[in-house]
Amino acid sequence: MRRHPLMAIVNQSTVIEDKELIDVIKALQYQVDHNWQPYWNSTATLHCIDRNTPIPDRAWALIIADDSDQVGALGYHHVTHSGNPIGFVFAKTDINYGLSWTITASHEILEMLGDPYANVGVQIDSYTWVAYESCDAVEADELGYEISGVSVSDFMLPAWFDLGGWAPYDFREHCSQPFEILPGGYIGIWTPASGWSQKTHGEPRHREGPRFQLRQSRAQKELGKVVLS
Repeated sequence: MRRHPLMAIVNQSTVIEDKELIDVIKALQYQVDHNWQPYWNSTATLHCIDRNTPIPDRAWALIIADDSDQVGALGYHHVTHSGNPIGFVFAKTDINYGLSWTITASHEILEMLGDPYANVGVQIDSYTWVAYESCDAVEADELGYEISGVSVSDFMLPAWFDLGGWAPYDFREHCSQPFEILPGGYIGIWTPASGWSQKTHGEPRHREGPRFQLRQSRAQKELGKVVLS
């Protein structure tokens, strides 16, 4: 079994009360342990810490902030200078777009567990790789579900990333075949000619941009250094 990390969740938002966050974390912990883990064989201990408390060494982190620092991103994850996975959720931006910040939090937590270092892809033909991001193709809020009244994200299963995979392909069984992108979703695609780009369902996006910022080089990922310094 993969390691069982501590994920420190820090509330730096002005629109989310600490008590609300604690209740949300209980639902997210249930999702990780009972919905995600049986399929992906990974889990984490989610723990809320005070914004003035240092994040423990080697802990992963999820920062709940107000406004997005990346154009169009409601949340994203990458790796800090010390090599620890870190995710961001922009609760105020989510709310302003009429979207669920708890679904964004669920989305980022699950994708951190699926690809902690945001560096894994699946080759689907001689020139094309698909990012190993486990929520993007089914990320639309209406595809999510509730745990104890908390909205959480649907997620893809390992079979979604396998051209010969057998159903189900996502937890809520919305997808009918591998690599299917549902309305409101997308996936990162890499080719030698264009590098990383987005493939969508083919309909106009209903918001400014994705929850996951397109992958960047390690040298460009400076935000985590500021947060954890």
